[in-house]
Amino acid sequence: MTNATYQIKVVVTDKNVKCYLNNTLYVDYTIEEGTNAEAYQVVSEDENGDMIIKLVNVTGDSKIFAVDIKGSGALDSRGSVDIAVGRSMADDNILGRDEVVSMNTSEITGISSQFNFTTPPYSVIAIRLSKKS
Repeated sequence: MTNATYQIKVVVTDKNVKCYLNNTLYVDYTIEEGTNAEAYQVVSEDENGDMIIKLVNVTGDSKIFAVDIKGSGALDSRGSVDIAVGRSMADDNILGRDEVVSMNTSEITGISSQFNFTTPPYSVIAIRLSKKS
């Protein structure tokens, strides 16, 4: 939805990751023992048919994700991007303290069936792509 405000919440407990959008659970994933991935991605569709691409970079370096959404139907070439970025894995916004994790929303353009997206270090990204009208 254009010009809408979304609430993004990511809860990590040990090896379990839960991702919420507007208090609705979209991802509940437990990472297998012995897995030491540096980046994670999940793609889902909401009740409106919008595609939501979630990218997580748990390292101190930028990561490039190759996104392939061929076969997803006709999507708008523009979308919205919500980004939460910290400075380390230990960063957390705590009530009454200065915020250390920044949240930003922007627009992404030039979306095609295949594109690259670079994530900053220690970031969680949600890209929302709408179906063409």
